[in-house]
Amino acid sequence: MQDDFEEGIEALEREEFSVAAEHFQRHLQTSPQDADAWHNLGLAYFCSLELKAAVHAWQQALSFTYTPQVIETTIFESAHSLTHEQQRIAEAFDFYQLLLDSPSYSRKAYYFGILSLATDNRAAEALQLTRQAIKRFPNDLDFRMQDTFLLPNVYRSAEDILQWHSRLLTSLDQLEHWLASEPSLESSQVLASSPIFNLMPMGLNDKETLQRISKLWRRLFVATDAQTPVSPPRGQRLRLGLVSASVWNHSTMHYFLGMFELLRQQSDIEIGLFDFALRTDGMTARVTDLVDHYQRLPRELDQGLDAIRSWQPEILLYLDIGQETLLYTLAHYRLAPTQCVTAGVPITTGIDTMDFYISSHCFEIPAAQDHYSETLILLDQLMVCMRPPQTPAVFKDRAAFGIAETAHVYFFPHTLFRVDPELDDLLAQILNQDPLAEVYFMQFLNTRLHVHLQARFAARHPDLSHRLHFLAWLPQADFLSLLALADVALDALRLAGGNVSFQSFWLGTPMITCPTPYLRGRIASGLYRLLGLEDWIATDWQDYVTKALLLGCNPELRASLSQAILAGREKIFNRSEGMQEMFDYFRQWRDQPQ
Repeated sequence: MQDDFEEGIEALEREEFSVAAEHFQRHLQTSPQDADAWHNLGLAYFCSLELKAAVHAWQQALSFTYTPQVIETTIFESAHSLTHEQQRIAEAFDFYQLLLDSPSYSRKAYYFGILSLATDNRAAEALQLTRQAIKRFPNDLDFRMQDTFLLPNVYRSAEDILQWHSRLLTSLDQLEHWLASEPSLESSQVLASSPIFNLMPMGLNDKETLQRISKLWRRLFVATDAQTPVSPPRGQRLRLGLVSASVWNHSTMHYFLGMFELLRQQSDIEIGLFDFALRTDGMTARVTDLVDHYQRLPRELDQGLDAIRSWQPEILLYLDIGQETLLYTLAHYRLAPTQCVTAGVPITTGIDTMDFYISSHCFEIPAAQDHYSETLILLDQLMVCMRPPQTPAVFKDRAAFGIAETAHVYFFPHTLFRVDPELDDLLAQILNQDPLAEVYFMQFLNTRLHVHLQARFAARHPDLSHRLHFLAWLPQADFLSLLALADVALDALRLAGGNVSFQSFWLGTPMITCPTPYLRGRIASGLYRLLGLEDWIATDWQDYVTKALLLGCNPELRASLSQAILAGREKIFNRSEGMQEMFDYFRQWRDQPQ
């Protein structure tokens, strides 16, 4: 007759995890110090997503074993799965914490533990853990970089933004001072996050900061003997290289799909696409069918450099510098006579090997060049050829989302790290003045950012917090259904919508927007100008509230604006003029390389 331990092992193999847990629990009642049983009980709990129980079981296993290596490997691989496959990064911290003293996994546990805390917006704890890591590994560059570039995902206030920005500049000073001592660096990998993306929600002109970061990055991660490409042999067709880490069903590809389709029609342009995405899907296949040369590459710098150099592009266009580290590092190399970037990430790069930033007059202020380290190219027309979103065959109604028919629905359709701290008071004004108002957000994947935002709002407006609703992350079809049924879409105040702004206009849902001086805060206002509806651009934050209430409480006015938006859609969708301008610049740059 088999004992409970053996039956637990067999249940694990059959993936009957709750049954396995019961057997291991009974076995431990008589053998409470059996490390193997605790180890396998932790596996059963983990596979059932009983994560706190798994942590406890593995903690017990480590306390009773004389050979922890196998258990530590299980813990690390499980935490790695939470981080990279299940996108439950915040919940992985408790697992990494078990490994901080492990001879085999300590360094990785610190690194990913810091990442987990930062993702969960536990920035103060992340800083504390970073300092512990630096004390333990004083010459590890990765921990120094983490300490320098650590920023919250959700800020408490406008003052909090400025304090963290000041800390960033001070940390850069400290890092440069440390590097001046010529330490013996222990890390050769570029593990720090791209510094561009996390600066955008701060809403500041960070051109000089990004230029400073780029110089530091070049010193640390770019080979000093980097090749300068000779002019490639000129063929009959202009050789245009496109570089992206988002060649899948990502908002970046929705932004640029029309450009790919129009490039395919240019008989004098040869297109090479260098794809560093971690996944593929139907969008990948759709885009790769539109190019002459396609290479899917791992996120390894040397392979990327070799692939692009071998193809010898005359012009290199980066679609999304700033989404992750590899492309940011790659952009510091001169791989083509002319290198440029456009609005996949709507902020300057600060990189001196980026020659041009391509934008549009309708989205920029007259003095916009002051915001860019690159030479700013302003197209007369849109810098994208936006295709309409693929809407669901049948839109879901309010009942599908648990929304009352009588509610005035104010929907913030952006990711949660765009929820500015000042927006809390603006929402409170809307809720106080419109008794039928309900404000909706989407949770961000499996993160807990919504918990922090709820707490921030409730601390200031406890009597109104029950009227903020955070729906689970939605698939695209459901998201478009919710956006379509909303009475009002609310734009962010600093890092406003890009792709989402176009989607809102396609559906005829009015978006309340208050433009900033920067491209990342001016897409919706630019679309209103193109439609001749400038009166609906808020002049300040108080006007933002006024316009939101006007539309939220007046169905006739809302329907009239919606009809005007729908009637003008042809002015902002499927427009090829801006792309033709861009292609003409490519031809000009070929004849006059930088």
